[in-house]
Amino acid sequence: MARIKWNYYKRLEISLIVTLAFFILLFWALPRIGRLPGKLPEITFPQIEVLEIPRTVQKMRRASPPPVRPSIPVAGDEIEILDEIPLEALSNTSPEGEVTSGVPLSEDDLPFIPRQTIEVLPRIEDLNVKGEVVLKLLIDTTGKMKNYRLISNTTKNPLVEKRVLDAARKSRWEVIHLNNNKVEYWITKTYSFR
Repeated sequence: MARIKWNYYKRLEISLIVTLAFFILLFWALPRIGRLPGKLPEITFPQIEVLEIPRTVQKMRRASPPPVRPSIPVAGDEIEILDEIPLEALSNTSPEGEVTSGVPLSEDDLPFIPRQTIEVLPRIEDLNVKGEVVLKLLIDTTGKMKNYRLISNTTKNPLVEKRVLDAARKSRWEVIHLNNNKVEYWITKTYSFR
């Protein structure tokens, strides 16, 4: 490294000496190039008239209030559980409006898909799998999973299936009221892994 620096400084000195010598010889050999003529032509400048600028006064106005800052939602400690929505008579009700006992509703019988109020995701980061697990879940009158049916598991990994079932058990769904009675229902839930 020191040798490279020494070479750099040495070459810099030599190139500076050669450049100075070249210009000295150039000016000595050709002394008349670049001489200016003896007398320069006169240049006349137009006269500038200065006008007096009148004094201006600015009226003091009250400053407008600063704009309202937008509110930023902050995550809270409490989980928001959505309100329960009563349903009108469905296909598994009698003409008097009573729910047929012991028969859970299917997704086709509901006028809307019930919302999931608390969603727990399965932890599969350590498994490195791709695919999806589709479950048919029976939701009881408290919004918890009561039973399940495995529709498909394209991951072909039983550990993924176990973790998905654990997550589904910890999740909560909307409670369905039908004529002031809580009812059970089946819902399809898909867990996709990419």
